[in-house]
Amino acid sequence: MITTDENAFLEIDNQDMVGPVAGNNDEPTTVASLTNNVDQTTQIDVSIVSIDNANDDILAVDTADFELGPSESTSARVQCARAESVGEQEVTFQVETMNAPLTVTGATFTTVVDIDCGTGSGQIEPTDSGLSDVAASDLTQGGTSQTQTFAFTLTEDLSTGDTTTITASSVGNGNRLDYSEASANTDDPGIVTETSGNDYELVFEATDDIARGERVSITVDGVETKKNAAKQSPYDVSFDRNDKEATEETSFSVD
Repeated sequence: MITTDENAFLEIDNQDMVGPVAGNNDEPTTVASLTNNVDQTTQIDVSIVSIDNANDDILAVDTADFELGPSESTSARVQCARAESVGEQEVTFQVETMNAPLTVTGATFTTVVDIDCGTGSGQIEPTDSGLSDVAASDLTQGGTSQTQTFAFTLTEDLSTGDTTTITASSVGNGNRLDYSEASANTDDPGIVTETSGNDYELVFEATDDIARGERVSITVDGVETKKNAAKQSPYDVSFDRNDKEATEETSFSVD
């Protein structure tokens, strides 16, 4: 273990070895303690310089770019960012401050991390859309008051005020499906608004930060299926986050 001088501007007390670090839905793992030894609040950034025998982006620093008040301490922590297991590897971290007159540059420490990122519970594969496992439940031909469920899993945090839009395309063309009397609700921390027409659109807006790995489910009650609905099945459904350009798609059937 390497401990910097307790009289240094920024004291770094790192672990020799930690782990295993498993699925990135698990709690982040502490690799060092950082203490601000000056009488002013400073902005601190912790980053990964290198991981021996592995890609540097397997791990992500949980405590990056944060403020530390006078005499305050905090933990530098890591978590999985990719589903790869490479075992015990030396990981070199860099710590810097970003406001004068307290200046720390080029300070590094090394900790052996047991990286088992393909094996942990709740392992989350990153996606360009920030979503995965999108789903829309099937409906029955001729039903006058049916319940349908739309759901998605977050592969990145959804911040308060951010949205995910679900669009069922062309469901109203030719009087196929009728969502005009339907109502949508969710037990997750968010509000749902809906628009009915040729396309049926649901907008889920987070009312609190929702962590990656969480599954959001929206229940729609009162869906009516018309006589010709099954002939036009399946129906395409797209899922879009407002902070991402990529889209996830699925479909549902009327039988």
